[in-house]
Amino acid sequence: MPEDNNGSGHRERVRASYVRGGLDSWEEYAVLELILFYSIARRDTKQLAKDLIKKYGSLSGVFDAPYESLVNFPGVGERTASLLKLLLDVSRRYSISKVSAHDVLDSAEKAGDYISAHFVGLTNEQVFILCLDGKNKVLYDGFISSGTVNLASVSARTVAELALLHRASSVILAHNHPNGFAIPSEKDRVATLKIFTTLKAVGIPLLDHIIVVPDDYVSMAQSGFFSNK
Repeated sequence: MPEDNNGSGHRERVRASYVRGGLDSWEEYAVLELILFYSIARRDTKQLAKDLIKKYGSLSGVFDAPYESLVNFPGVGERTASLLKLLLDVSRRYSISKVSAHDVLDSAEKAGDYISAHFVGLTNEQVFILCLDGKNKVLYDGFISSGTVNLASVSARTVAELALLHRASSVILAHNHPNGFAIPSEKDRVATLKIFTTLKAVGIPLLDHIIVVPDDYVSMAQSGFFSNK
């Protein structure tokens, strides 16, 4: 770990310590201190890093904090708030880039990994659709609703229209529970059945509905939901 010193050369020592050994052994405030070097010049960032961790509870809590909250935190401002949100968005794009090469989603695990990458860092509930061709290759993916929503608020007709527009052979749905468990609620089950029935009427199977939470997901298909439908 870098020494606890904010005198001359401290930033260079911190950077050198990172280059030599990475971040794995560092405390969270020290990781944040290093990040803040790149938006705050010629000022001690160690105390600000500690204050941010205290305010938001953890490093992930800082990244997940709303921009408006960060920008108004004493000592942060627009430049630093933008950097913190940028890092989170870059992390999501990195995750998406890693799975984008695996465009044949012929298992619940592959679909779950592909979908989970799109939810990295998202703190509000969103609904996501995957349209697949006959070989389970991705024809289209995207969020179809966002904000304070649940699957019940998503129109089955909208899902069917998207599937038909992209000439999908099958569809996988997903949505996240940002602050909950990866377990489908009763509303999720009812809405999934409605969408399943609507798609079936136009000859397109709903293969799965995946519930995403941070670092985990549950496949309703693997849980047996579709087995008797």
